[in-house]
Amino acid sequence: MKKLFALLILVVGVSTSWASNFGEYITVNNLQYIIDYDAQQALFNRCDAKLTSLVIPATIVSNNRTYQVVGIDDDAYINPSVTSITIEDGNMTLIGKNAFATCDKLVTLKLPSSLTSLSAYAFAYCQAKNIVLPDGITSMGEYVFYKCGATNIKLPAGITSIPQYAFYQCPNLASLSIPEGVTSLGVSCVQTCDALKTLVLPNSLTAIGDNTISGLPVLESVTLPNRLKTLGEYSFYDCPKLEQVVFPASLTAIGDQAFSLTGLKAANLPNGLKTIGASAFEMCENLESATIPRTVTSLGSLSFGYNPAMKRFYIYAPTVLSYGSSKFSGANVNQLKVFLTNENYDPYRAEMITSGTTSTTNRWSARFGTCMVKMVKCDTDGNSIVDVSDVNETINLVLNKGNAAYVAGADNDINGTIDVSDLTNVLNTIVSK
Repeated sequence: MKKLFALLILVVGVSTSWASNFGEYITVNNLQYIIDYDAQQALFNRCDAKLTSLVIPATIVSNNRTYQVVGIDDDAYINPSVTSITIEDGNMTLIGKNAFATCDKLVTLKLPSSLTSLSAYAFAYCQAKNIVLPDGITSMGEYVFYKCGATNIKLPAGITSIPQYAFYQCPNLASLSIPEGVTSLGVSCVQTCDALKTLVLPNSLTAIGDNTISGLPVLESVTLPNRLKTLGEYSFYDCPKLEQVVFPASLTAIGDQAFSLTGLKAANLPNGLKTIGASAFEMCENLESATIPRTVTSLGSLSFGYNPAMKRFYIYAPTVLSYGSSKFSGANVNQLKVFLTNENYDPYRAEMITSGTTSTTNRWSARFGTCMVKMVKCDTDGNSIVDVSDVNETINLVLNKGNAAYVAGADNDINGTIDVSDLTNVLNTIVSK
């Protein structure tokens, strides 16, 4: 009863554009259809029989008249006893909303290659474990997989956008790959999926909008597109197991709270980045190292606030000391080092990083000022000396592809990656002494 009530709420304001001349109901082989008599077309509508296997045919015959089955009607009813559904290849192009919502025991689902569209809520509550969408599908409605129980969903190659709430609250979905060609993601399109560990995003994506991907408690891996320019607000908010993200060189903006409450260990931000939003990296309990590149011109409130594990800031942006008080609040000054370029280093203004005031009597400010260190190029291990230990540390980072907390300091050429050129710079620095 509760589920039926929930479904009634879901369908409000959502409709499928079936032709108005579908109106007469007929029953063929214990399955009910609604027909367009003149066009000789039919929509599957109902299966009351207690079957375990349901086959929806490509055509039906009634009163010596043949009808093409072209779709599944909105809110079609299928007996909950059904565990397998096969839709025969033919002329079916559209699946209506809530088509499989009553299939509590559904395990396998075979879809026809003729499908081109999925309505809103088409697979809402569907319990099929593996869903493979035909490549002919080019459009999907919002909430298309709402609370779907599938562990694997293969998306079609022909889609260009993922609608809002497409994968909202899919409890069993373990991995998801968005196909190349997709250029936009809807609001909350991947949200509150408790089992999702791996997410692959296509290089065709240049922007991730606000509130797009969040609330994924076990997400461990995400590949950001190499042409990505903007990350919207709450882009990866509350993904506590997400420990590593490689930020592409194309990135220019990170929105408010984009990585707040994530498990990131390092935020090695690329040259070319211009804005970092409020609380963008706030309350990341494992965050130990961060780089603010030279190109940053705007830094939001609490952008790196309340990160108790923070040990090293590498600040290249020349105006960072004028950004005000709360950007770095909550750091443990007993373990923190703030590495500044020569043009940035000014211990008499250091208090502005935490307090927003030039008062040298502020005790917190004075303590934070003692964390200031002039940046030494190629000082990978952060001890202000370039020696053999920096060579070893850089080699380890190159071999591990930068998968470490202190990658920011090792990126001495500031190109966003730890590579052979960084190692060469360290060796040259030592030789030239």
